[in-house]
Amino acid sequence: MRYPFVLFKDAADTPEMRALEILTGGGSEEEKAKSYYELLKLCLNDEKERLAPTPWKDKVVRLMLMDHPVSHILERGGEIPYEDYFNYEIELFWNLYHMDFSPFAQSVGDFINPLNESYYQASSALSDALEFKNAQKTREALALEIQHRGLGVFAGAKLFKVDEDGNPVPAAPGVFKPFSQIVGYHEQKEKLVRNTRALIRGEGAMNTLLYGDMGTGKSSMVKALALLFKDTPLRFIEMRKGEFRHFIKLFRIIRETNYPFIIFVDDLSFEDGDEDYKEMKNALEGSFEDFPKNLVLYATSNRRSLVSQTKSERNDAVNAREILEEKMSLLSRFGLTIAFTEPLQDKYLEIASEIAREHGINPKTRAFREGAVQYAIRHLNRSGRTAEQYVKSLLAQKA
Repeated sequence: MRYPFVLFKDAADTPEMRALEILTGGGSEEEKAKSYYELLKLCLNDEKERLAPTPWKDKVVRLMLMDHPVSHILERGGEIPYEDYFNYEIELFWNLYHMDFSPFAQSVGDFINPLNESYYQASSALSDALEFKNAQKTREALALEIQHRGLGVFAGAKLFKVDEDGNPVPAAPGVFKPFSQIVGYHEQKEKLVRNTRALIRGEGAMNTLLYGDMGTGKSSMVKALALLFKDTPLRFIEMRKGEFRHFIKLFRIIRETNYPFIIFVDDLSFEDGDEDYKEMKNALEGSFEDFPKNLVLYATSNRRSLVSQTKSERNDAVNAREILEEKMSLLSRFGLTIAFTEPLQDKYLEIASEIAREHGINPKTRAFREGAVQYAIRHLNRSGRTAEQYVKSLLAQKA
């Protein structure tokens, strides 16, 4: 049996649907048995998060969430063309969702009927709507699920890097600290979270520069946003030096989506003869390409290294002032700047004490406090990172 999908035509071209067509068609018993086991393999081998309680229902939900021509309209909340045919295809999915494979299972001696067996404690708004054959709720749930999960390369992934052609590709998720483990800097956290919430809500977020001393948690705080907003459509793209020429291409890709994006540039600085800052400045200014409304740039840096002149620039008296002004102009493109300064000794000890308590170490002893101070002196740095390293050194001594 052929399922005449048009708006959801990509579902019809999947191995699952081809196997189902043979299984429900007029082929031989041998062909049907082969197709049954092929379908069983395709459904049971899926190890992703479950969206419905049975292997087959889970597969139907995933078929609906593919990158169909109509999906991009649903993603943007637009009006569906050919409304009647859209509803007709939704009914086709209802029939698929509720298909009973018992006769096929029995014909091959598989009496437990794995495709319809409720293996999972799982559901989604979309599977619930399909369960009760509610047209309006199915449409709404499908649109919301697409908007949350994404389409194409953005489907299911939240963290990305840039390939050599400037295309976003999923990045392996790292181990990030949650905000609760980043001690101190409460005002900085509040500013960054508030700006990020504005981006997600489409309320005019600002490009943000986090600058200051080493080890004060600038990068950790940006990465912590991925955990804090993991249940939102927010996506991150990390860019490194040498990749800034891809800004405009990324802008075009991001502009065509409906998801909020953060482009993250860590440790932003420019070396002697390095003109990457011009690529970034041109991108932030917009040029002929408008800056996407669903995008902000978050960069971390030591402000002095960002705006200082190189030796060759200082020796060229004609261009020195012009180059410095260009770098200062780049800095002005960040609507929000958040400072991270090295804490005073009392604050440093407070941070070390809080980290120690999290690891079961008593921070109220004189030995702990004196050791923390000496550790900072030896490492020429008093920061959250130094405090964490000190506590880890104590743990290593106990091991």
